[in-house]
Amino acid sequence: MEFSLKGCKISVSPLFVSFLCIILLIDTTGTMLFGLLAVLIHESGHLFFMFISEKEPETVKFQLGGIIIKSRGFSDYKYDFLIALGGCLFNFLAFIFGIFYYYHSTSEMWFLFSTSNFGLMIFNLAPINGLDGMDLIRLKLLSKHSLEKTDKICNTISYIFIIICLCLSSLAVVFFNLNPSILICLIYLLILTLISIKRTH
Repeated sequence: MEFSLKGCKISVSPLFVSFLCIILLIDTTGTMLFGLLAVLIHESGHLFFMFISEKEPETVKFQLGGIIIKSRGFSDYKYDFLIALGGCLFNFLAFIFGIFYYYHSTSEMWFLFSTSNFGLMIFNLAPINGLDGMDLIRLKLLSKHSLEKTDKICNTISYIFIIICLCLSSLAVVFFNLNPSILICLIYLLILTLISIKRTH
């Protein structure tokens, strides 16, 4: 499904819709709703800094791997850095807001809201290809190195970090009964990194 909104092309993958429906059907606790809300807040952060830097979104794609936003306009280090950081910044503000209300009401709803935003913020700050943390590192490296060298450094960092996380997560699943969903996510990110490495060779 594709449509335009104020000059921005928005496309929604059938796989994204199917995955979303499956999650909502499986989730009986309502926890995933807070996760989806955290994602919405995160992407709103990126969009907010795009608009204030006059780099309005050109395309927004809802895909199985996530929401991909591409902005129009010339690249500028200062604004690109803010745009990359914007999602995590909004999650952090939502976390503070949720914690404040949780301590005043002790409602489990606010606890889930705040922890979902905090968890998504930490996850996105990881130095892995496709996440905001790597985008921030890439922008910093591009100010000193060529695009080719920057891609090689970022791919190496991403690959090593994912392998370490996979090993630690596997041990946690075996010995501490950690939810194995984190392993699936890491394997997906590893595949993205390997594809990125192949493209640069």
